[in-house]
Amino acid sequence: GQATVELTPFKRVTGVDLSSKMIENTPTSTGQYEYIQASVENLTFLEDSSVDLVISAQACHWFDCNKIWPEVARVLRKNGSVAFWVRYSQLRLARYPSLTPRINAYVEGTDPLNSIGSYWEQPGCAILDNHLIEVPDANEVVPGAFSDFKRVFFTG
Repeated sequence: GQATVELTPFKRVTGVDLSSKMIENTPTSTGQYEYIQASVENLTFLEDSSVDLVISAQACHWFDCNKIWPEVARVLRKNGSVAFWVRYSQLRLARYPSLTPRINAYVEGTDPLNSIGSYWEQPGCAILDNHLIEVPDANEVVPGAFSDFKRVFFTG
């Protein structure tokens, strides 16, 4: 995906996306970067214990966690890392807290004439809004496969 362009310190970066359009919009594959159109739940093109870092920017709400966590456990090297993140949350105007209910009604509403909520795919949007809390911990799916699993929340 798009977040791979920031991984220049790594010798080899493999970007995976199900969408052909996303792959078309990535930088050209080079010796360091390779982009593959595939499902992240099926990483058969990667060898066991061959990956140092698995990331997902703004996408893990689409994953089938019962499939991806076993695949990540298979391809991740010992002491490897996984980072899934969300780049945005619902808009909040700290100086105008009274607007929050109006913003939420517009973003989450079901009336297509007065809101955009019906255009967001669910449950994906709700999973993002809840900061990926619904994404199960890796060790719940693959017991003992991941050490030091923790969730870290950053707010701006």
